[in-house]
Amino acid sequence: MISAVKYNTNSIDLLGIGLVKILSINSKREIDIIFQKGIGTQLIRNIINKNIEKILTKKEGILIDIISNFTSYIHYFYNKQDEIICVIYLDKKEKILNFSELYNLSQQLYDSLCQSEAISTIKDICYKKINIPKFKGVLALFIIGIAGHLLLSKINKEETKLIEFELPVSGFISAILTFSREMMRKEPGIYLTQINFGNQNFYLNITNNAIFAYLIIKGKIPKTFKRYMQIISDEFIEKFDSRIDPKNFNGELTQFFEFEEVIDQYFII
Repeated sequence: MISAVKYNTNSIDLLGIGLVKILSINSKREIDIIFQKGIGTQLIRNIINKNIEKILTKKEGILIDIISNFTSYIHYFYNKQDEIICVIYLDKKEKILNFSELYNLSQQLYDSLCQSEAISTIKDICYKKINIPKFKGVLALFIIGIAGHLLLSKINKEETKLIEFELPVSGFISAILTFSREMMRKEPGIYLTQINFGNQNFYLNITNNAIFAYLIIKGKIPKTFKRYMQIISDEFIEKFDSRIDPKNFNGELTQFFEFEEVIDQYFII
């Protein structure tokens, strides 16, 4: 009689997790990011590209690497489809992690992929098993189309005036950015990154066809916030890039509502 594999049910505190598939390893190298939480797309690609030769040579194993101010732990497995599945864990450089606990989770994720379980099931495992620190201090987040349309907003319920005037506020941000681009057009690559409102600041991240504006109380900005700003824009653009293109945008805003779940992973608003 074969007994079912028992996996550890305890959650793990980390800075992030990424689940990656390296396709067609005998010819063209193609990296498919299956899931990410707390790790931006570019950082995942940097980690994989830095270690790709070791991964392709051994095909199965464990790697520990220092990248920037983080330690990355990579567990990778080879399957019969000529693919390598990589599970990446990210944490502070000085923190020591429980290897057996991480390997147990990696094996569970790999088994789920081999059994062709739904991606939603695999994501659910990651959401339940991995706790990442949330940033508290964002009063509001506006995601604005490059043409000035408010695509999505999430505002602290105590900011009643901001809730009431969210459309004029988003229009103001868009107008300020348009003006700044005109003023700086002789110096390409330079963009307005902050708008000062007394004891509050709008911090801006402009990418592709969207503007991401975060209202926070003025003060020292932690690295966690800056990293999450980039992750939010990466994930939003990856999901909605073609739909927010001014040539394709149809004015339908309900399609963006589901992205609130992603915002809630990183920020307490």
